[in-house]
Amino acid sequence: MKTPHEMKQFPLHPEHRIRRFALDYFEEAQSDDEELLPIVLKACEIGDQTDARGELLYGAREFVVSPTMASELFRRIKDEPALQQDYARILLSAHPHVLAGLSNGLSSLPATLRRKIERRINLVSLKTPALLEEWRRFADEIRGEEYSVVDFPFVVAMAREIARRSDLPKLELSETIRKHEDDDPDDWYDDYEDAMACVLAGYLKDASAISALLDALDSDIDLLQERAMYALVRIGTQSVVDAVEERFGESEWDFHNYATGVLAGIKTSYSAAATVRLFQKATDIEERLMLADTLCRLTSPLEISAMKELRQQSDDNLDLLEVLYANCVVNGIDDPEVQQWKKSLDEIDEEFERRMRFEKAMVTRPKKKVGRNEPCPCGSGKKYKKCCGA
Repeated sequence: MKTPHEMKQFPLHPEHRIRRFALDYFEEAQSDDEELLPIVLKACEIGDQTDARGELLYGAREFVVSPTMASELFRRIKDEPALQQDYARILLSAHPHVLAGLSNGLSSLPATLRRKIERRINLVSLKTPALLEEWRRFADEIRGEEYSVVDFPFVVAMAREIARRSDLPKLELSETIRKHEDDDPDDWYDDYEDAMACVLAGYLKDASAISALLDALDSDIDLLQERAMYALVRIGTQSVVDAVEERFGESEWDFHNYATGVLAGIKTSYSAAATVRLFQKATDIEERLMLADTLCRLTSPLEISAMKELRQQSDDNLDLLEVLYANCVVNGIDDPEVQQWKKSLDEIDEEFERRMRFEKAMVTRPKKKVGRNEPCPCGSGKKYKKCCGA
């Protein structure tokens, strides 16, 4: 099993899928390592496709931003319009005290982004009671809004600032996290107070909230489940792993889906051992696939033979193939079967890219039927009848 330090080389790997796997590793771990964001920006320079770079940057959206990196993101927001939103998303989750160092140059930013940064900088000057009042005020402000228009990174920024305060009173977050239990399950979810409490519990590493966070994993509210998962990863203790393992056997798919995310995020041998035990006991194929995926994301070399058999039992499951291949690469396992996996994945990627080029060409070209013997619009150089028209 690789350590976080050992994994830092892989975001710069020549293969995009390995770079993505390595950055997923750190995203899942909710890592607070300031060295990660510079590595992500270097990884973006390896590829020249805006979509691929945007994918890497999205995975880094809550990585820790140092003052140096804040200045670099600030520059890129102004100089790289195609990725402006991706850089801004990372910047807006930064510690407010880091953003305060940018206050002199904000006038050059788009007005909406400038106002969001100024609101975050203002948090630094608030005394702790006023800061907690701002937290409650924001919960009231976004209640009833669709998630797509909610500035949820502001919740992360506030949680980071609250967690820095040495005079913070004892906060009873469990009751707020369980607030969803009183809601009508048929109602549209638009009260974010419980999800916000999950974020804060994670940044405070509030062990007293573990039980409530586990209950939230069993809800049917995606945002709440995701934020409870991240919070449990941030707490990251053996008690969290034990509680997940104990509850796993008596729970259903929803809990399993996010509980495996908790185990995958806690990058310790203790979490890997618990996952191996669950994998060995599981009989349902979907449950085994989840746990196999988790072992791969933990970079565990254990049970690889069993996972190979599981692939065959699940009709060569593509999702498992991708993480199993990446896990073998980072662990230095390079046998003929792994090379065949790479070839298969490359062929799948090439087919996907070809289809995307074709669809783009068909959208942008004049409305005209492509003759079977004409060059294929995807740019492959083949005749249409032997390519996308086959």
